Amino acid sequence: MVQPIVDVSPPKWHLGHTTWFWEAFVLIPNLPDYKPCNPDYNYVFNSYYETIGARVVRTDRGNLSRPSVDEIYDYRKYVDDAMEKFIAGRPGKELEDLIILGLNHEQQHQELLFSDIKYILGHNPLFPAWSDHDIDEDAAATIAPNPVRPLPPHRLPYAAIRGCTRRDLLHRRDPTLSPHPVRSLRDRLCGE
Repeated sequence: MVQPIVDVSPPKWHLGHTTWFWEAFVLIPNLPDYKPCNPDYNYVFNSYYETIGARVVRTDRGNLSRPSVDEIYDYRKYVDDAMEKFIAGRPGKELEDLIILGLNHEQQHQELLFSDIKYILGHNPLFPAWSDHDIDEDAAATIAPNPVRPLPPHRLPYAAIRGCTRRDLLHRRDPTLSPHPVRSLRDRLCGE
């Protein structure tokens, strides 16, 4: 588990944290028979939500040698199975915003994970490639025609007022790229 600086979270932490979000905010409060996969995960994968409980300090995420990556994938499957059951039960309109927020949270962490992996690989003294395959730029453009790019300068002051860091600003999806803009969790909750 690599965490070269405080602003970079280890890759497996992102997967555990996004899984924890579904468990802590959707399943535990709204699925009566749900049993947490592992009660310790509330401590390990909580990020900033002090009302939910204690958490590992951000700077110490890189010290978490356990759970293993396989255990985190098992956790994800456990929670995904429970979410399928929950959604199949048609939870109602009142929980729709929470589920959308969870999906936005997933998207935010996908972008953060990508940025963090680039940082980790870019600061490794061996300069490892992220892949052994050459990138076909034309094929990549058909797969991802709306790449993530920095916000235009006229949007930076508003985001800064919202408590975002420079890193947030440089890695946020430009809302003009898609008819369905992604609002970050920070924007939705004014917290994370």
